[in-house]
Amino acid sequence: MYRPNPEKKPLRRALLLQRQVMPQNRWQALSAALRDRLQTLPEWQQTRVVFAYVSHRLEPDILPLAKTEAGQRKVWALPRCQGDDLVWHRWEPGDPLIPGSYGVQEPRHDAPVIVPNAADLLLLPCVGGDRLGYRLGYGGGYYDRLFADLQPKACTIGLCFDFAMLDTLPIDPWDRRLDGFCTETQLLKFAPDGPSRIAVTIKLFAAYQEAFGQSELIWELPRGIAVAQVCDMLIQERPELNRWRSITRFGINLQFVPETTLLRDGDELVLIPPVSGG
Repeated sequence: MYRPNPEKKPLRRALLLQRQVMPQNRWQALSAALRDRLQTLPEWQQTRVVFAYVSHRLEPDILPLAKTEAGQRKVWALPRCQGDDLVWHRWEPGDPLIPGSYGVQEPRHDAPVIVPNAADLLLLPCVGGDRLGYRLGYGGGYYDRLFADLQPKACTIGLCFDFAMLDTLPIDPWDRRLDGFCTETQLLKFAPDGPSRIAVTIKLFAAYQEAFGQSELIWELPRGIAVAQVCDMLIQERPELNRWRSITRFGINLQFVPETTLLRDGDELVLIPPVSGG
């Protein structure tokens, strides 16, 4: 079974610490600026059903938008954690919220339920985001599971502060690109440049072939993944290969490439370690 990218955990910890030491008045000011910027998003202006969240641990505070003139014309839904999934309930300003899982304020269990495929706009809390469209969450997988139940036209926007927007994030095969990110100073929208995932053929030689018992793998991977990240995924499945990591060379379509090279749909990736025992 594939294990989550180990680079995520220390990065998550560092970004959370940076957010948690933010003074209250600065958090309030940045949240207000983010709300102002979010309201310039065409999807915000056009949407009817908004899936949002209750701010926790100094996440951007977005619920004041529900009291604006435009917000009052929308249907709002907030999540309640139930087992491994999120159940979404209709909410209006003034409705009671109670402490739920992980200490997050949640709607009451008897509040009206709204099914995920009713969402027009999903506003996601993020620990971090990147300029390829990937989100760093808390590691529970709740939103990863939610994506499968959204209607195809639903717009997904990640919300975080500027310091948490990075050039690239460590990713896993199941990570999905969002449609955009909003911070206090930036509104990033990603063009629909085709599928968010790619199919790659991985050719295995020597130690890699021995470890997997086959010479070829065909994997579906997130768009924007680098060849070295694929190698690290293989090593997570077969830890004994770690001894070869630093001396493995990479090729794409019969040409040697640096380990930071991004893969494209249909590429043939070759991993070339020294001969076993060499």
